Amino acid sequence: GKMGKGRRKQLQNRLDAANAPPRRPELPPSLRRDDLPVRVQRSKDEKKLVAARNITLGEVILSEVPFAMVPRFELRTTHCLNCLAQLGPNNLFPCANGCGFAYYCSEECRDRDQATHSLECPALQLLASKDGIEPSLIAATRITIRNIVAATVVDQSPIPNAPVAMPMRASLEDIHAIETQYDDMDPVFRERIQGVLTQILPALPKQARCAPEEAAAWTCRIVSSGNEVCPDGTHAVGAALFGFLSLVSHSCWPTSVFTWTGRCMELRAIRPIQANEDITVSFVGLYKPARLRQMDLVTTRHVWCECPRCTGEAELRRDAPIAGYRCVRCSGQVDPQAVTAAEKASASTETTSVASTSNAESTPAPAPAMSHADNSSKRSAGSVGCVVPEDILRSVPHPAQARIRVSPTDVWRCIDCGHEQEAQPFVIAEKLSHTLLHQARQAASARDAPACLNALRTLLGIDDGEPCPDGMLPRSSRAPARYMHPDHHVVLDASVLYANILAVVGDLAGAMEQSIGVAERMERHLPQYHPELGMIYASIVDFARSILQSKEKAQQGGRPLPPADILCRARDCAMTYSRRCHELRRIAYGPSHPFTRQISEQSFDIFGLGV
Repeated sequence: GKMGKGRRKQLQNRLDAANAPPRRPELPPSLRRDDLPVRVQRSKDEKKLVAARNITLGEVILSEVPFAMVPRFELRTTHCLNCLAQLGPNNLFPCANGCGFAYYCSEECRDRDQATHSLECPALQLLASKDGIEPSLIAATRITIRNIVAATVVDQSPIPNAPVAMPMRASLEDIHAIETQYDDMDPVFRERIQGVLTQILPALPKQARCAPEEAAAWTCRIVSSGNEVCPDGTHAVGAALFGFLSLVSHSCWPTSVFTWTGRCMELRAIRPIQANEDITVSFVGLYKPARLRQMDLVTTRHVWCECPRCTGEAELRRDAPIAGYRCVRCSGQVDPQAVTAAEKASASTETTSVASTSNAESTPAPAPAMSHADNSSKRSAGSVGCVVPEDILRSVPHPAQARIRVSPTDVWRCIDCGHEQEAQPFVIAEKLSHTLLHQARQAASARDAPACLNALRTLLGIDDGEPCPDGMLPRSSRAPARYMHPDHHVVLDASVLYANILAVVGDLAGAMEQSIGVAERMERHLPQYHPELGMIYASIVDFARSILQSKEKAQQGGRPLPPADILCRARDCAMTYSRRCHELRRIAYGPSHPFTRQISEQSFDIFGLGV
């Protein structure tokens, strides 16, 4: 029969609506405020924060109370569940039901958290009774349950627009607006976490229960958008979920930094930010080569970093020493790409099939191998031949990890003096340095200072260390660090640990000098006001202050005084680095933060210590 025009138009509208792309949900009202220094910018694939105006150095961009937070799984018995304060024998208040997951620093914190924990406690007791569950799954299940319960007890009424200076609080609508990235999660992990949640969720009260798939979506949201809580700027003691701060993007050259104030998280600018510029922070350690930073970001947040520092040629060239090698003749930088023409010709027949398969000369740098099926199909790290593009080799953290095969005939050339040398000793030295650093850390954790010093001295090439095993390196140099650039990230990690162990055994002057060398290297590769640099400044001040205090103790005890040149050096370093540390902490933490006040008090103490 005939169809009327109205009916035809109605069916056509339905057909158009069915074929139209899915409509993106509107932003919650709290994310559309005009009085904030930032605004939400939406693109096809993501939401991010950009500056709505010029932001000055040290300005507080945002301040937000966490939607939900928990201590790290291994710290659940040493930090308060409500405020993450460190617990002691005199301020330890466990959960009344003995679930083993809730400990508080005071009765006030326990009472304040009672409404939330009373709902999750039965499920946590059931989780503790299960055997054979991996710790990583227990930790993921625990923080998922916490957020599900928080969504039940949170006040879902509209939140008034508080002044910018006041900490903001995300509503449940803001949390649901966070991208879950459910499809990007490792399907094996997603299936396993759903299996654990299926067993645990029935123990929750009826008003807090949800489907395992929805709970797994909460897990994905936490993994991809959660934030670590680092009271000292470097060591994470807990994890939290925020509504507004989850929109901050990652960059290996960040514009801002997260600061935990004890009750909320602040976002502070560590350099001047222009209007319409992205607001970024770093979610990985910055003193690492590009490959390691990208690997860490993929495994922790399921994001592949394409910031200028990881992709720009100039930035990669500047950061090449972090993963670079040095010439054994002139200590210049060795270029792994500069092999001789004869070696290229002989190697071309062996690597033709590998090079043609990976197409290394014509494709961009391959991403590292991932455990996530969706991402692995997009970017896979296949084996490549020894002749690969220069930009790839310059950013490789160590060849074995990036699957770059080095044959016994490969020769690398020094950029400065042109000296050609075999490639294998460099690769062996780097592998050996990782092994020695691992041994040193194990010895340090076991409080075996002599074994730790022995491994570090071998790595760093200090004379009183044990020689490397025969056959591992040429007899001309048994120290792995001689083959690596002084700014190499493994050498820097070893130097930091070496300084700490020297302080333990009483060599404060050596610890101070080692830390000064570390600070000088970090200043070449880190932003000026990054907290990682501030921790080294603070350690230099502590070592120098201890040296100055040893003079007073020696005078009181009638012991010989430290040499005058060491005392003068310690006083100069204490004054210089206390000023630097105070300026950095004033910018990154604010003038009223306990860390800033602490370094100010130490500076006044140093003034009172005579030389």
